[in-house]
Amino acid sequence: MISRVIVGLAFLAVLSATSAQAAPHDFVVYAPGMGGTAEQAKPFLERFFRYVEKPMGWTSGGAQGEYFDQPADAEKYIREKQPGFGLVSPGLFVQLSCGKDAPEPLVATVGIGGLPNPHRFHVIVKKGSAAKKLADLKGKKLSSNHLHDLKFVSRVILGGDVDAEKFFQLVPTNSPIKPFKAVDRGEADAALVDEAQLANIKKTAIGDSFEVVYTSQPLPTFPVVAFKQVLPAEREKMKKTLLGMCLAPPGSEVCKALGFERFEPIDAGGFKPAVQKYCK
Repeated sequence: MISRVIVGLAFLAVLSATSAQAAPHDFVVYAPGMGGTAEQAKPFLERFFRYVEKPMGWTSGGAQGEYFDQPADAEKYIREKQPGFGLVSPGLFVQLSCGKDAPEPLVATVGIGGLPNPHRFHVIVKKGSAAKKLADLKGKKLSSNHLHDLKFVSRVILGGDVDAEKFFQLVPTNSPIKPFKAVDRGEADAALVDEAQLANIKKTAIGDSFEVVYTSQPLPTFPVVAFKQVLPAEREKMKKTLLGMCLAPPGSEVCKALGFERFEPIDAGGFKPAVQKYCK
């Protein structure tokens, strides 16, 4: 599992680099829960950027960007630097969609950390727990690496039925593994995890120790988006570039090296229920 997460991190940060000033050819990346830093991902940067530049018709070295591990930093960068493209979490995309200048989702990135498309979130407890449904966890400790945006947790993941901050005793972490360990050791009563985490933990020695008591509605996985300043022709070209990237060398070699499976078409309507709940 750790190796998959590290490789997934590489792709998430592959769009990152140091940039004094953003431009329509630049990317912003925010993918919570994956850990890692832009510095750790530097060996992967050139490969992706140099690949996309050619089919996009950009000059060599024209694509840059920045990776963030905090949503406030990503939002500030988007607001002040106005990048052209981004790879963002579903939560940040939903948040950005509340404004009049909502970004357009171009493609879904499939396989980051093992995430399928669409994907779901789950609340899990230890087998044998007295908690059999979400309501049984009121006042209990919830550990998760998905607590960066509690409004998204409450209104979208939990469907608007509970206020996560008031309902649970929250135990945040940046590790995708610690929530399971906390539940297994009795340090937390439950954990909020995504499908990739749940699938990967089942391959470990404690994999059969948990059961699901709540599952969210499906959401498209990490979208690659275009912001308002990107012209329609550029949006279509980027979409075409990414959809074909993993199909044949040299793009398929880049995809393999970066540890994700493919880009695939995205149904923007898949975000509509979440946007309506979040932005109301």
